[in-house]
Amino acid sequence: MNFKTIGDYIILMCYYMRLLKVSKTEIKVFIREFEKITDNYRQTVNPNVAAIVIHPDLTARMNILKNFI
Repeated sequence: MNFKTIGDYIILMCYYMRLLKVSKTEIKVFIREFEKITDNYRQTVNPNVAAIVIHPDLTARMNILKNFI
């Protein structure tokens, strides 16, 4: 992680949530809400802009995070 994308910060937030004993269910809800927001953003803005703002491997990284939790 190099903290150049928002996905890195989401991963960090989930890590902190685990340290704070937040339930796995709540963390997964947090991730799903983030995914909904990013999907909505992709649909709303120009695809070229979305490709710059949202890193192409975000979906894969979120799936890895969900499986880890």
